[in-house]
Amino acid sequence: MSMTLYEIAPQYRQLADKLQDMGLDEQAINDTLEAETDLIPKVQAYGMVIRNLESYAEAVDQEAKRLAEKAGAAKKRIDRIKSQLLHGMQTAGVQKVEHPQFTIGIQANPDAVQIDGEDLIPSDYMREVPATYAPDKTLIKKALKDGFDVPGASLRKSVRLVIR
Repeated sequence: MSMTLYEIAPQYRQLADKLQDMGLDEQAINDTLEAETDLIPKVQAYGMVIRNLESYAEAVDQEAKRLAEKAGAAKKRIDRIKSQLLHGMQTAGVQKVEHPQFTIGIQANPDAVQIDGEDLIPSDYMREVPATYAPDKTLIKKALKDGFDVPGASLRKSVRLVIR
């Protein structure tokens, strides 16, 4: 039965430490580790799975974009047809047409305010839109790297897996 990467990794580390303690050169350590453990093939298998999933995710993203474009085109077509239908019914003076599956009618929209000149509106009719603040991470990073103290912020180092 094959061991999981989770099971192999600690054993690999222990063997690597033991071989280094024995004073072996780096090539001998690498050859022994490769021969004695399944870590390298296991890591390579993980890499293949990741590559396949990346390709799949990209294909799904592309299909989602294609479908979103099709949906957008369909919605624009619906809007054009509705506009033509409204114009035709208004021109004919028809307010309502019934069908067993639906009813099409012309309905008045609620009143909407149109602003013709914002600078002409008295201050009593204005509302204050408060400014929003968010940390400027680029500015904070530069300040911290330049040796300044920024309360509530610190630089954090992390690692990530890279597959090339």
